[in-house]
Amino acid sequence: MGWSSGEWNPGFTPPNAIWIALWDKRPTLSDGSLVWPLSARAKQYAGNVSATVKGITLTVDKDIVGGPVARLPTRQVHVHRQDTAVHAIWFA
Repeated sequence: MGWSSGEWNPGFTPPNAIWIALWDKRPTLSDGSLVWPLSARAKQYAGNVSATVKGITLTVDKDIVGGPVARLPTRQVHVHRQDTAVHAIWFA
């Protein structure tokens, strides 16, 4: 129909990053006309590829990543030593 998602769904909010599967065997993020910047893209450019590591052969996909692949939750802990409080944040 030639409509974009924003035209038929005004409440649509696009994701911050996109991971596409385009098995064109080209390890590049700059192809296509995506609106996401290169730093927000990941692409699976080949699939069902055999890879052998230390004598073990696996069927894998090949990817190129320019953006985030996961957002790790953070945990905060307060450690009190005598009259000094230490605040630490780490990834779980």
